[in-house]
Amino acid sequence: MRDERMLDDYLRELVTQTPQDLIGKKSFQGILGTAHLLPGSVVLSTFGFECPLSSKEAEADFLVSFQKKNNGPFLLKLSAEKNFGRSAVWNDVGKLADFWAGKQLIDDFWLEFDIQGEAPLVPSLFFRPLYNSLAELEIILNYSLSALTGNESTAQLSSLVLQLVALLPDRARIFQIGAMRSRPVHGIRLCIHEISLDAILTFLKKIPYPGSVEELKEILIFLQPLVHNVAFSIDLSEGVGAKIGLECYVNPNFSAVEKQSAWTKMIDKFAERDLIDAAKSVALKEFGAYTATGQLFKELPEELVRAMALMERHAVSTIWQYLHHLKITYDPGRPLLAKAYLSVQHTWY
Repeated sequence: MRDERMLDDYLRELVTQTPQDLIGKKSFQGILGTAHLLPGSVVLSTFGFECPLSSKEAEADFLVSFQKKNNGPFLLKLSAEKNFGRSAVWNDVGKLADFWAGKQLIDDFWLEFDIQGEAPLVPSLFFRPLYNSLAELEIILNYSLSALTGNESTAQLSSLVLQLVALLPDRARIFQIGAMRSRPVHGIRLCIHEISLDAILTFLKKIPYPGSVEELKEILIFLQPLVHNVAFSIDLSEGVGAKIGLECYVNPNFSAVEKQSAWTKMIDKFAERDLIDAAKSVALKEFGAYTATGQLFKELPEELVRAMALMERHAVSTIWQYLHHLKITYDPGRPLLAKAYLSVQHTWY
C-alpha cells in the first residue's frame, strides 16, 4: 500500500528541535499547515526555513526542494495534482513538472511559501537550469517562462535574461530562476553565483541598473572580510529592478569548528550594524547540530525504510540541521534587511 502521509507528519517533531527565537510555535503551526500540502516523501530532499533577523518576531517562511535523485519530477507533479483546485499557480507547477520530466533541463526545483503573507498556501517557484550555452538557456526559457510567471507573453523577458547573462563573467552561472507567485509582483528573479564581489559591481555598471552602485559597493566592502562565497539576485520585469539580494556563505570545505567560528564572526558583525536582533543572534550561533533520523522521526517514509535495510551495514540515515547562509537585501531608500536560511537535509553518514 502506498504511503499517504504528508510532509507535516514528519515536520511536527522538528518543532522541539528548532530554536523558538527563530521560529515560534505560532509560525511553526503555519508551516505545518503548508507542509500538509506536500507528499511525505519530500522529507528525503532538502527543505528549510527563511527567518527574518531584524525583527524580534519569531516568524519564518518555508522552502522545500524537489531533487532528481529523490524522484523530484514525479513528486512535484503529485504535489500539483493534490492542490490543483487551490490556485492557478498549482496548475503551472504541474506544467513545469512535465517540462522537467520530459526535457531533463532542470537540476532541482523549489517551492517557497510566504507563511506570513496574504497567500501562504500559494508557492513561489524556483528552479536550477541546466545549460552550457546561451542557446541551451534560451531553450529552457522558451519552455518554462510562461508557466513560471503565469504570463503567456514572455519573449521580451527571455530576451532581457539572455542579454544580461551574456554580460556575466565566464564562470558566473544562474543557479536559480524564480517567480514570486505568492506576491502581487510580476517578472522573475535571477540568482547568480560563482562571481566575485568586484565582478558584481562591474556587471551592474554594464547593465541599466537603476540603484546606486556606490551604495552597494559600501555593503560589499563590509562583507568582503566576512564571507567566502557570495551569490546575488536581481529582479526583472520590463527592466532591471533596483533590489539586490546578497547571499553570504562560509567556506564549505571548512571543518565544523572553522565553520562555527566563521559564522560567529559574521553574525556578530551583522549584529553590530543592527541587522540581527540580539536573541536571534544567540540562537543562530547555537543552531546546527545534526540529529539521527531514528531519533527525529517516530515513523519513517517507506522509501527510507527500504533504503535503510539495504544500507544498514554501510551508512547511517541522518538528518542534518544547519545554517545554510545569511542574506542581505539592498533596496535603495530602505533599511538593509537580513535573513537567515536554515537547512534541513537528509544524508547517509
